[in-house]
Amino acid sequence: MRVHAVGISRSDRDVYLGRRPVPYVRCPVTPGYEWSGTVTAVGQGAPASLLGRKVVGEGLRNRETYAPCRDGDTDPRRRRCGGLRRRRTVPG
Repeated sequence: MRVHAVGISRSDRDVYLGRRPVPYVRCPVTPGYEWSGTVTAVGQGAPASLLGRKVVGEGLRNRETYAPCRDGDTDPRRRRCGGLRRRRTVPG
């Protein structure tokens, strides 16, 4: 997808300013937990009707489908962040 807008959180800002505790930062860091954009390509098995669709995304893994969260491990270092970029590949 082509990214149009990104939500920058307080924790993103704290990483940028060097205030985020070291255990919660894995470099390299690309900020942005939420993003919006336009689908520019689809992978195998995804409907072509998604092309050109406006979409939004969030970098937190779903607690019901991500095994560590289901098992009680909610470590914030396991988030899929990185919305602040021109293009982003996401699961369909």
